[in-house]
Amino acid sequence: MFGRPVSGTALRGRQRVRRSGLVGVAVLSLLAVMSVPASAVHDDGVFELDRNAVDDTAISGDDWDLLDDGAGDPDTDDSADASSFTFDGRGPTIFTGGGSKDDLNTTGWKHKNGSTPDKDELLDGFAARYGDTLYFGADRYSASGDAQMGFWFFQEEVTPQAGGSFGPGQHVDGDVLVLSNFTGGGSNTNIRVFQWNGPGGAIAGSGDINGTLDLIGGTEDDPADCVGPPSVGDGDPFCATVNIAPEDSPWAFDPKSGANDIFPVGHFYEGGIDLDFLDLGDECFASFLAETRSSASVDATLKDFVGGSFESCESSVTTTPSDANGVALPSIVLGSSIYDSALIEGTGSDNAPTGTMDFFICSPAQLTAGACATGGTEVNGSGAGALNPPATVTPIVNTSNSTAISAAFTPTSIGTWCWRGVYNGDDTYPPATDASTGECFTVTDIASTTTAQKWLPNDTATVTAAGGSTIAGSVTFSLYENGTCAGTAAATFGPIAVDGSGVAVSNNTTYYTTVKTISWKAVFTSSNSVASGPASHCETMTVSVLNNDLGS
Repeated sequence: MFGRPVSGTALRGRQRVRRSGLVGVAVLSLLAVMSVPASAVHDDGVFELDRNAVDDTAISGDDWDLLDDGAGDPDTDDSADASSFTFDGRGPTIFTGGGSKDDLNTTGWKHKNGSTPDKDELLDGFAARYGDTLYFGADRYSASGDAQMGFWFFQEEVTPQAGGSFGPGQHVDGDVLVLSNFTGGGSNTNIRVFQWNGPGGAIAGSGDINGTLDLIGGTEDDPADCVGPPSVGDGDPFCATVNIAPEDSPWAFDPKSGANDIFPVGHFYEGGIDLDFLDLGDECFASFLAETRSSASVDATLKDFVGGSFESCESSVTTTPSDANGVALPSIVLGSSIYDSALIEGTGSDNAPTGTMDFFICSPAQLTAGACATGGTEVNGSGAGALNPPATVTPIVNTSNSTAISAAFTPTSIGTWCWRGVYNGDDTYPPATDASTGECFTVTDIASTTTAQKWLPNDTATVTAAGGSTIAGSVTFSLYENGTCAGTAAATFGPIAVDGSGVAVSNNTTYYTTVKTISWKAVFTSSNSVASGPASHCETMTVSVLNNDLGS
């Protein structure tokens, strides 16, 4: 069956979801091997499990009328993390086909238009999650006979699809099934809780029934009534109860027999489950489905159903161009490296996202509408051209958030560059992408100034005559790039005429910018009666640019 859904509303700091769906009826009991927690779902002050749907202001906790005002509109005066309410009414849709059984995957389930016995007709359903505790309830058209019911919590979206199938998701290991048998108008119950463990599944063990279902709580002979007598004891991790007297209905209710808007005896059911006690507190249940069944067997023929979305098992990614420590960098200079820092936020579970992220970067020429929507260089990923493997996602302790950071990348041109971060998802959260303009940064050009001391070494020659005669003539200077004046001169300057004092300067034009040992030799050629005499001795010097000094 399909109900009239109540639309979702987002609240700061929590997720509040009301969508089409029905939560089934379950009364749960303890396995002997389980330890007892400190609090009890029936008296923890969070929700009233008291056989009616109306909030009692003298009792601490919410009630179903706070999750819906009876007109199909969501109220805002409850504190649920997630909630769902469905007004379904009588409808023709039922299960069909031999593959529609609890011990078979939902990919083989089928539905069609048809009818069910009055006692199996579900009218309304409702559920709410408060932290690790799940509360649920339902009402039915008639309590004229015993009923066998089941309720699935799916981690993926599993809802009736056009054409008679169920999807688009399917069973994931860890999906929860609660089977409840109600006899004597609901006064007696037999309860079991199962966990889906498909063939070759990830959960230890091969499945207690047909290799697909592991029993994790309850027995067929151990009822657990929230109110009693007998009532469950302190610290009960799950219980349920049925109205034993007529109760007002906060919403429109039209039973087979009796006055409208009154729940006859055995028509209203509610219960609660401590998910943490069952090691399910970290699970996010994206959808659910309630069912009526032909018997208590796990492979019983399924009859009526109603289901829809419940929790928002979502992830979001916010990525920021940054340095290696995750500090935002709106711009860098050409030649510098940059990273992409990601915050992955999970909604609908206490688990922090795990797995990997891929990072892409687009040059200015590769941008689409100013962002890296597609393409680019795969800096991290598993593609053939990826520069690095996928980046590991790191959970932030005591939160449902995680971080990841890309490998370094060095842009090759100036202009606007943009990252794209892709979270690949895990068993709890779906993939998510950030390719917004917040992923962009600017690569700027930069001017650089360098200095280089240039040395121009010269040699000076002074020519004198032994007898004091006037000097006339020229000097030729030879420059050697060694300290011995040996070999071929690197440069020759002259002949350079001596002045009236017999002095000549080499007039060197060779600059040196690195440390170099050089040597000079000068030869005088007379232009009068004074003999030229021998060449000068070899004169050595070191050109030093490290300490701006010339040594000789």
